[in-house]
Amino acid sequence: MAKKGMSRRDFMKGAAAGTLGVATMGVLGACSQDSTTAEEMSWDRETGVLIVGGGGTGVAAAAQAALDGAEVLVLEKAGLAGGTTNYSGGVMQAAGTKAQKDFTDYADDTPENHFQLWLKAGEGLVDEELVKDLAYGAPGHIEWLTEQGLNFTSVYGHTDIPYVDDALFADRIHVYEGGGGHGGGTPLVQALLNTATENGATIEYNTEATRLVVNKDGKVEGVVAVQDGAEVSIKATKGVILAAAGIDNNAEMAKELAPQQYWSITTGVPSCAETDTGDGIRMAMEIGAAV
Repeated sequence: MAKKGMSRRDFMKGAAAGTLGVATMGVLGACSQDSTTAEEMSWDRETGVLIVGGGGTGVAAAAQAALDGAEVLVLEKAGLAGGTTNYSGGVMQAAGTKAQKDFTDYADDTPENHFQLWLKAGEGLVDEELVKDLAYGAPGHIEWLTEQGLNFTSVYGHTDIPYVDDALFADRIHVYEGGGGHGGGTPLVQALLNTATENGATIEYNTEATRLVVNKDGKVEGVVAVQDGAEVSIKATKGVILAAAGIDNNAEMAKELAPQQYWSITTGVPSCAETDTGDGIRMAMEIGAAV
């Protein structure tokens, strides 16, 4: 774990909260009306940590939870893991890493410089606390990914921004073996998937979570999913992680939440998984998550 900034667990919680925070009720559309509570549910199965979505976030969560010794089950709607992460460029930014020291002339770079760059580039429109957590947490994430088998082979440059002090810039874009181009996210997904499964996690494909099940106090206790054409209810004794918030292929949600992605969808050029339809956002909103 990184010593500074937030942990991977805290980051995932914050990212989910941030995503839901910008949602509007209009994206709910035709929502599930089943209100069966956990107390009324006759569970078909039980696991420890239940993760909805096996994309980049889901496999990372599965890897860490499995390393922590939890019983882990991942439900993935598609027939393979990775989601839109598979389409990514396979690079990530961080300051103060061993790779940066090895491959660049910026041996004295710091997360604080990285944070200040992002803050000033954001022109006052960013969440300062979140940006700081991202910058300070990034070196630890690079280290953790290295431990999971990724081999970082280069670190490259930046593009100057006229209104940002040149002293804040550095080469921070880390490239791992197999990354650096379209589709470069696949090695990352496979490394994390290997860590997860080698430590006991199970991932079930072609399984679509349809709703969250809460108890009378509003706490999520499990999920209802569709598998092989039949509904199955799964209880999670240690918690449910929603890792299915991508809206890259949902025109209705994108129109309200991400106009740029809406443009991509409607012009026919989105680079994303077909299964990225915002299921996590929808299910969370159905149980009254903050919007």
